[in-house]
Amino acid sequence: MPGDIIYIEAGDRIPADAGLVEAINLETLESSLTGESHPVSKSTEALLDNTPVAEQKNVVFMGTVAVRGNGVAVVAGTGNNTQIGTIARMIQIEEEELR
Repeated sequence: MPGDIIYIEAGDRIPADAGLVEAINLETLESSLTGESHPVSKSTEALLDNTPVAEQKNVVFMGTVAVRGNGVAVVAGTGNNTQIGTIARMIQIEEEELR
């Protein structure tokens, strides 16, 4: 639920989109979102509002996996209100248009 606090350790699957408030050597594998096969280093550094998803180093995303380090984050979105939920909706719209 938005506002919940999640604790992240290496090996955890991220349960929601969340903003990092603490990141210690945290790296996540975001291939499900970006196609990037290498882990992405995360930090709490503030970014511009229009930063592309692939460059949002201060956010962890639902369905990705922490591969190194640990962190603490505040949930911003769950289910359909996540980046992976947005992709799922786009796929569904495409399939409906093809019918």
